[in-house]
Amino acid sequence: MRTAELADVAGVRPSTIRFYERQGLLPPPERDANGYRCWTTADARRVSFLRNGQLLGFTLSELGLFLSREGGPVSGADVDEAIARKSAQLDVLIEGLQHTRAALAVIAGRHCAEPKCPLVETVAGLDVTALDDPMH
Repeated sequence: MRTAELADVAGVRPSTIRFYERQGLLPPPERDANGYRCWTTADARRVSFLRNGQLLGFTLSELGLFLSREGGPVSGADVDEAIARKSAQLDVLIEGLQHTRAALAVIAGRHCAEPKCPLVETVAGLDVTALDDPMH
């Protein structure tokens, strides 16, 4: 299949296919007589893996590690460690989101009225350290 067809099957844009190829996440495809790339169903599976993996929060670097496991020197322990790291990052993110939700519950229902808005006063007085991006 050509690049546009692969993109349709995998649910991505053709530019994404070319990007994955440049990054070495897809093997170089065969070419037909006209020079067009000829992708396989295995390539479609690989692109779907990359797209779905990113939706799960993995970076392309991490996904490349998983892919190299299929035919390379990466150990199962390396993959398990990457998954554990991602899970821990999600725990931190969830905790941060719970703090944000708690802060919103504190200010919910405080309607703005002239001349002072309780919402502005409450938000201005929040301890934003609890709301910082937990991933950085």
